[in-house]
Amino acid sequence: MVDTHVLVDDTTGELYRGRFTPDQLDVIVWGKVVDGQDLSQLEVKHLRDLILHENAEGRYLRAAKKELDKAFNEGKLEDMLRSFLAEEKGMSPAKINLFLENEPHPMTPYRYAHWRAHFGGGPNPKVSTDLVDQLIQEKLINYEDLL
Repeated sequence: MVDTHVLVDDTTGELYRGRFTPDQLDVIVWGKVVDGQDLSQLEVKHLRDLILHENAEGRYLRAAKKELDKAFNEGKLEDMLRSFLAEEKGMSPAKINLFLENEPHPMTPYRYAHWRAHFGGGPNPKVSTDLVDQLIQEKLINYEDLL
């Protein structure tokens, strides 16, 4: 979570190098760990799933760095992900298009590795409504911020 990546500015579409902005739930649960607070079972599960995902993503980035950088420079990462999702995961072209509709463009090596990890055995943590409810009750997040 501390590596710098090529990222796409959500507003301008410009590329820049920096750290990604983690999900609010990840920040809260990780903050509790850093502060030495006890974690609920829901928080432990979320953190475990997050670590497994980040580990899978990092392993993929390290193993395929040269290939990903070359494909990024040639503008081929989105096509690579489309092929992976269709050929290895059996996703239909319509579902792939819907899935990629909200992705930043151009596809960056980090985002490609994120989705390869997610669909390749290291899924991103699922948002638990019970965990969200717990954090709202603890006043660590506001319901309005989630809308």
